[in-house]
Amino acid sequence: MNLLWHNCDYRSAALKIPQDSSDISLVWRLHAAYSFFLWRYVMFKKLSFRATSLIVALVLALGSAVTAFATVITVDGNPSEWPGYPSCTIGNSGCALAANDGDEVAVPDDNDINTFWVTNSSSDMYFYFDTIATTSFASGEFVRICLDIPSQSSGVSGIGGCTTLTEVDRLILILSSGVRVADCSAVNCNDNFAVFGSGTPGSVATNGVNTEVGVTLSSLGLTHTDDGSTLSSVIFFDNNGSPADDNIPNSGTLGIPVGTGSPTAITLNSMSAASGTPYLPLALAGAAFVLVAGAGLALRKRYMA
Repeated sequence: MNLLWHNCDYRSAALKIPQDSSDISLVWRLHAAYSFFLWRYVMFKKLSFRATSLIVALVLALGSAVTAFATVITVDGNPSEWPGYPSCTIGNSGCALAANDGDEVAVPDDNDINTFWVTNSSSDMYFYFDTIATTSFASGEFVRICLDIPSQSSGVSGIGGCTTLTEVDRLILILSSGVRVADCSAVNCNDNFAVFGSGTPGSVATNGVNTEVGVTLSSLGLTHTDDGSTLSSVIFFDNNGSPADDNIPNSGTLGIPVGTGSPTAITLNSMSAASGTPYLPLALAGAAFVLVAGAGLALRKRYMA
């Protein structure tokens, strides 16, 4: 389980919030521990009402706010929980948008990628893209996400659609029938049949113009030693014929930063929760309970002393 204090974005010096269910459970346990600590001090120690109020404020800040602003990516074709969605500035803290490609006239709208998003938890990497019109994965159409990973040095060149990458270590193949991750040093990544037959399965969901993909970090060969590194990537949508296919970027490569375990989090310094966050009502209810209970115990202590 990823430790709470490990998740720190050193670029913004802002605390990051755990994303895994085990990490969220840890936050709730911390919240309960803070509440119990407060109760013990009010009941058995001589504390002023002002001091007690300060403790209550700290409980709310460290317990409730942390829980309220956690978010989890679900691969269901609905991007509403993605940090910064539907619009944010690339590179800003709390923004998972990696590229804005727009409408390219030469590319069919059902294969024309509009925006591309990427983030990771402590165990998985997630990708999201939308197309100009309802996404088509008709017979022969596919998406390749090619990755050059700095900590790996056994990749190959010449992967179709990704030739601007001099080395491709891992390839993520997305078809109508599923998604696979292949190690290009062990599998012929130009052969979709080989990739799909021997690659590691991931999860994918397409809904209208939206496609979400999830793959494990282990299938990409990524560990926490890769935290803070930047992967070079190319995204390629092959429409199995003419007119043009779609590439992101149109030239060169796209940098994908690897976060320190939970870059999907909303940072506390932004104080903005992602839409669709399921924990906010529970957190606010918990905060109200702690506030009322703490104030009540403080008054009881004050007037019974």
